[in-house]
Amino acid sequence: MESLNELLEYTKKMRYPFFSNSRKRENIYLEYKEKVDRSIKNLQANIDETELRQLWDDSIKYADEELEIKDPKDRYNDFYLQEQMHMYVNLIVNMYNN
Repeated sequence: MESLNELLEYTKKMRYPFFSNSRKRENIYLEYKEKVDRSIKNLQANIDETELRQLWDDSIKYADEELEIKDPKDRYNDFYLQEQMHMYVNLIVNMYNN
């Protein structure tokens, strides 16, 4: 990704393969996170890991509340993936714009 805005747009297109099982979806979820983190570090090399972890936790909390997720196993669907990853990148963008 060449910009945080491109990364933000990318999060809107994240999807799980059709008929993927929960284990596969969990792995894909983690792969998306790693890809987002790599892109962020490439764009913002001076990002603090502690801050990044806090933003990740905040984005999970937001998506859980927004989509009324009670059981962590229910996180592995396209809606949650997009909502949570989009919020994660959005929080990072906001941090750098302030």
